[in-house]
Amino acid sequence: MVSPQAPGIPDDAFSRGSAPMSKMEIRAVTTAKARIACDSRVLDVGAGTGALTVDAALACPSGSVVAVERDAEALELLRQNVARLAPGNVTVVAGEAPDAFAQFKGGFDAVLIGGSGERLADIVASLPSMLALGARVVVNTIGLASTAAALEVLSRAPWADCDCVQLNVSRAERIGLDLRFVPLNPVWVTSATLGEEAAR
Repeated sequence: MVSPQAPGIPDDAFSRGSAPMSKMEIRAVTTAKARIACDSRVLDVGAGTGALTVDAALACPSGSVVAVERDAEALELLRQNVARLAPGNVTVVAGEAPDAFAQFKGGFDAVLIGGSGERLADIVASLPSMLALGARVVVNTIGLASTAAALEVLSRAPWADCDCVQLNVSRAERIGLDLRFVPLNPVWVTSATLGEEAAR
């Protein structure tokens, strides 16, 4: 097995069961868009199996990651993957966002949102008071409606520098002496920065 390193631990390093998991290429772009520094405090909302949680934790060895997940099966996988692959700076929280946020002190430098349970607007609305000025928010979506919702909430104050990219990744698969490329599902990565209006 490849030694854990960020960004982009190989997908087969993670226990995943039937829960969805962010693929290596998506995780690499997501952590880059989040601008995670070595001492960042990161909040991972809808952490799922924890693949992105682990990549974020490895990117901020002097910082910390709080991973929030509501699904029981995903929580078990999240805990397994964090225990096996993360450097010990992750706290797993069982709960649903944004209700679970009440227990956090705040001061996060980056927020990763992979699952929102159709509560994206509520989640994003609750973030400014929990974030440091200039903090980054990155929302990963797999459908047009959820992508439009992410763009809608992150395109207005107090958010600034809203950006959205669509990632279409195809992986090589050998067929005899030749190769074919098998596409993964497209993912939209929408990101923004907490602007100065949040401090007013």
